[in-house]
Amino acid sequence: MFKDAFEEFLSLVEKSTGRSRTDLGFHPPASEAQIAAMEAALREDSDADEWDAKVGAHGLDDLKTMLRLANGHTTKFAFLNGPLLDTESVVREYGELLEYASDDDDGYEDDDKLRAVTMHPYWIPFASYPAEVSFLVDFDPGPAGKHGQVLVNYNFEEKFVVCDSLTDLFTRVNEKLKEGSVRFGPVQGYEQEYDLLDANGKRAKVVQLLS
Repeated sequence: MFKDAFEEFLSLVEKSTGRSRTDLGFHPPASEAQIAAMEAALREDSDADEWDAKVGAHGLDDLKTMLRLANGHTTKFAFLNGPLLDTESVVREYGELLEYASDDDDGYEDDDKLRAVTMHPYWIPFASYPAEVSFLVDFDPGPAGKHGQVLVNYNFEEKFVVCDSLTDLFTRVNEKLKEGSVRFGPVQGYEQEYDLLDANGKRAKVVQLLS
């Protein structure tokens, strides 16, 4: 299901911009060796039984599928306020975010969907602009949350759940693109050359589209 959603997203991006995904800064697919190395590095400091209980044998499947289709993209293209990460960047960003993790358990927030911590070992980043914003998959949600839900973390100052899963994220964006309420187009004066725009040609925010 996720593969279909992400493949459709890539096709809609190309249709919307009139440019190929390569021209837009999407990297070629990751190799199986790169994906295996990423997973091994993410698991490295975790208890094996706890990882299996929290993430599960197939928890990373959607992230791996995304990387098999495109191993992240450059800042030339904007989508989630930060680029989709490649395999090495997933590991690097995960390690850097974990430096802010705390052993304190402060309960839950966001209507009990999310653990009230700065960073959690079972939050795996898939898109990020360092020191500003990260999008992560949550494998240890609060009692009202869902395993695999997507959260956004704005520089540790604000964080909340934006959708139920990676599949949900891309499916809902695809729907907006197909109905024409948003599109990808060129922008000037920013680091990126192409960004998500609303019907009036102004920069749109994915988080608002999902709310």
